[in-house]
Amino acid sequence: MVTIFSIPKSFLGLIGTIQRNAIQSWHELCPKCEIILFGDEDGTAQVAAEFGVIHIPEVRCNEFGTPLLDFIFKKVQDLAIYQVLTFVNTDIILMDEFLKAIQSIKQDSFLVVGQRWNFELKDRLKGPDWKVDLKSAVRKEGILCHPGAIDYFVFSKGLFKKVPPFAVGRAGYDNWLIYDAWARRIPVIDATHVVMAIHQNHDYSHLPNGRDGVFKGIEAERNKKLTEGHVFTIRDGATHILTPKGLIPTTRKPEILLQLASQQQDWFKALGSEKKRKVISTAYNLGILYEEKGLLEMALKKFETAINLSQKLELNTAEETELVSSLRNHLEKVYQMDRKNFLR
Repeated sequence: MVTIFSIPKSFLGLIGTIQRNAIQSWHELCPKCEIILFGDEDGTAQVAAEFGVIHIPEVRCNEFGTPLLDFIFKKVQDLAIYQVLTFVNTDIILMDEFLKAIQSIKQDSFLVVGQRWNFELKDRLKGPDWKVDLKSAVRKEGILCHPGAIDYFVFSKGLFKKVPPFAVGRAGYDNWLIYDAWARRIPVIDATHVVMAIHQNHDYSHLPNGRDGVFKGIEAERNKKLTEGHVFTIRDGATHILTPKGLIPTTRKPEILLQLASQQQDWFKALGSEKKRKVISTAYNLGILYEEKGLLEMALKKFETAINLSQKLELNTAEETELVSSLRNHLEKVYQMDRKNFLR
């Protein structure tokens, strides 16, 4: 069926509870999946033994002790007994509709991704009806996250043979994986409408540099360089949308998008800093205009464009930082306005 693999953090405190919940949810999937946990963080061996899953303690890391994605992907190709692999963050709860969605895909080669639902969950999953209760709570109180945050990747074995040595858990590698599959004309399937992937909210106290360690710093900068600017959100790269009735092709043609993406990278790089700021501000203002007119899809595209471009610009002033913060707030607001389209 499916091999699920992940790289847990230390199992101390709240993050330990969150990770146990995630692994429990994978362990209870039916039919049973092969589960592989990589790394030797505190508690990983014990939790692997508790759930009866495979544990691979020895992984290749950088000088900061962060596991490297190329090693993990290569290793799992050798270990996995199934032809469908799932790389998932260890804070994501998956339920039975996840496997039903995967079983419905008939392509030989594919990449499946989807937006996550952010939800506050600080206790262990308990009781025979936890899935029903959790789904109901998420529908009422959960927040559908933006398509730039990707927490699970389902793909055919052998799809990713050449992966750069990204630092796991640092920005950039998730968006590169979508771009890489898309650029090679592999079907990229958005399963947001049929898979409720629940992200248990947490802070970043388990990391030495907190949230900044994910998006800034040496490791994050290295990851950005390794992407070579090739980063896609789910909306950018999806060639198909998975619905309860099957796959629906998107209206975007990969050949045209590939050309536009290449042109946009070169065009934006060639601009001076001041003009870059003007481009970002223009996209932001257009997004607000579309938002006010109720054109939510167009507003989302403009806000996403502005945020993606702002990531290529060093923020040197308080005004620029405030602009990006405002962008993210508007993006989240529009997602919530459009949220009913995703509720099942």
